[in-house]
Amino acid sequence: MKNRILLFIFFSYFFLFNLSYSEIVKFESPELKILDSGNKVIANRGVRVESDDGIIINADEGTYNKKDNILNVIGNVLIKDNIDDILINADEGVYNKKDNTINAIGNILIKDNIQNFQSSSNEIIYLKNADVIKIIGESKTNIKDKYLINSENLVYDRKKMEIFSEDLIKLED
Repeated sequence: MKNRILLFIFFSYFFLFNLSYSEIVKFESPELKILDSGNKVIANRGVRVESDDGIIINADEGTYNKKDNILNVIGNVLIKDNIDDILINADEGVYNKKDNTINAIGNILIKDNIQNFQSSSNEIIYLKNADVIKIIGESKTNIKDKYLINSENLVYDRKKMEIFSEDLIKLED
């Protein structure tokens, strides 16, 4: 009986550990360099990355740190969240798989096709687990092709369908 309990605890721990540590599933590029005993992957001349949680990333270059589960991409960045139907275009991006966050920098256009929300800015942080998008700096936002918002530092809560800012907001109807 003791052995069964110990086996159950061991397999439960092993199973839960594997569930909490998911990784980038697919990493494609015409030019790959694998360094640091496989813990660092550098891709040049185009990269496509797929994750097990519906995130697909395309860019000119990318570096993946397997230990930290962080992907850095540069140049013509296109990030698609197939589960939440969000599309992000940017100059640079950082996907932290462990925290399930995406930081995008430079010439950003983000679209939420479910809520019919679109915003342009120079920096955003997408907190996938919280279902929140932080738009940093000046932004122009279009909601349902009805409302236009010019503001700084917007926070968009997708669950509550709320937008707020501590800065001045200019709303056009």
